[in-house]
Amino acid sequence: MPLLPASPTRPSPHRRLSRVLAAVAGVCILAGMFLPSPYVIESPGPVFDALGTVRSGTTTKHVIEIRGARTYSTSGSLDVLTVSVLGSPDQQPNWLEVIGAWMRSDTAVTPQEAVYEPGTTTRQAEAENRLMMRQSQQAASAAALRELGYTVPATASVAGFAEGRRAATGLRTGDQIRTVDGVALRSTEQLRRAASRHGSAGTAATLVIRRDGTDRELRIRPAKISGQWVLGVELEWSYQLPVSVTVHLQGVGGPSAGLIFALSMIDRLTPGSLTGGQQVAGTGTMSASGTVGAIGGIRQKMIAASRNGARWFLAPRSNCSEVTGHIPKGMHVVAVGSLAQARKAVQTIASTKSAAGLPTCS
Repeated sequence: MPLLPASPTRPSPHRRLSRVLAAVAGVCILAGMFLPSPYVIESPGPVFDALGTVRSGTTTKHVIEIRGARTYSTSGSLDVLTVSVLGSPDQQPNWLEVIGAWMRSDTAVTPQEAVYEPGTTTRQAEAENRLMMRQSQQAASAAALRELGYTVPATASVAGFAEGRRAATGLRTGDQIRTVDGVALRSTEQLRRAASRHGSAGTAATLVIRRDGTDRELRIRPAKISGQWVLGVELEWSYQLPVSVTVHLQGVGGPSAGLIFALSMIDRLTPGSLTGGQQVAGTGTMSASGTVGAIGGIRQKMIAASRNGARWFLAPRSNCSEVTGHIPKGMHVVAVGSLAQARKAVQTIASTKSAAGLPTCS
């Protein structure tokens, strides 16, 4: 009698249910990968030579156009660095993109609220970045011209207040602050130092303001906010520049190009080449008084500079903790805290082709 093949063993109902649940879970996980995340992804962005030229319609213009003063030809490059951001208040990257970014060494995954103020729309954020860019250009122009010995009068107007400080200060939006403790106000840092000094001493700062064409004196006691003594006033600066400066750089926002803008203006307004033909990259905010401030995304900017061929990189001294241990191979990073220091560093690099003896982030 022939043997019949054995009947296939049917999986038990329990095993079939487990397989169905596993399949459903897999589908849910896969679908979840495409859900929006609460993060943005930062990666190295485009690089622009501030000493270079751009096309504007049918004409070619310098990136930094200066009128009203003699300018000089130069060589080398001073590179403006940017960070590309994937994600906005209106469109967040999905979890699959975030996981991919976490696995890369040249990108950073950052909580969205660290980049965009809660409640801010994409349009508002873009407008704010454009405003900061314009203010950065003005402050950099004032700092560069002052570094070269020009007189640059400035006016500080009250633009806003920290929460609860409007009534406490007695100031109004649009008031011009002329002096602090008898000294003409020249920078926001000066106001901060006065607030710290008076806050620690328990005294009031004396401000002379102009309102509706009339000068008046106010005495304001600082308040401690987030551990710091402040007057709680937001300032908007306007500068009476002795020359006309226009920056032709589209699609770039924020204040972090201020340092390179200032150095480029100095290079264009002085004989010879500040860089000595070298390719120098850098980043940092610039106040009208010449102070270099911290910026975001410095690791991505170092990578962008390195990929673009720069060997020399100027970094804000206040960013050094983020620089150390992340410097691309073959790059020399110089830490700077002022425009004068940055100018001297570039001159040293130009003359010696070395960063030896210059301050670093190590």
